[in-house]
Amino acid sequence: MTLNDVRKFAIRNRSKVGFPLAGGLSCVVDHQGVAGVPGLKEPPSFNLEVELKTAASFTVEPVPVGKEPVRVSHLDRVRMEAQVLAATGAGAAAHDDHDE
Repeated sequence: MTLNDVRKFAIRNRSKVGFPLAGGLSCVVDHQGVAGVPGLKEPPSFNLEVELKTAASFTVEPVPVGKEPVRVSHLDRVRMEAQVLAATGAGAAAHDDHDE
């Protein structure tokens, strides 16, 4: 699962996806696929792609529609990877990228 896969998932599911970073910060990928680190006031000394590989927990928050209450899901890495794969076909696409 790459950051690009998480971006596609967030866009297709109209959701915000969050995961913790080392140092107490967190990354949020919004429903437009934009990844950000709230509270970061200077250029980061880390790579989000690398941080994603070590993330063990995720939150998925759908964009509110009307006045319906929003239900935030808390997922472990295995469940998040399964949802990303189901929504984006990330595993199949990665498999088809190479020449045989």
